[in-house]
Amino acid sequence: MLTFLTLLLDNILHIQGFYQDSKNEDSHLSRAAHILFETAFSLEFAIVLMFWFAVYPTSTDEKTSFYYTTNVLVHGICLTLLWIENIFNFIELDI
Repeated sequence: MLTFLTLLLDNILHIQGFYQDSKNEDSHLSRAAHILFETAFSLEFAIVLMFWFAVYPTSTDEKTSFYYTTNVLVHGICLTLLWIENIFNFIELDI
């Protein structure tokens, strides 16, 4: 969410003409958004591994279909969606 808001602010500033002298260079906000996305991507990978290998096997909750579905959606789909977003929106920045 923070990455989206950073890119949104960056686009608004570009539209308003705030970056008049740097047309071909990436702004500091777009670089920050890129770093935030890579950080979120890395942390999500660590969260998924820690959950499925450390927390899930020791869970004492009743194993219903709702329980399985919720855990897969929260701790599996998020990483998959970030991976897809990374593939489609990969922009190389000269940092």
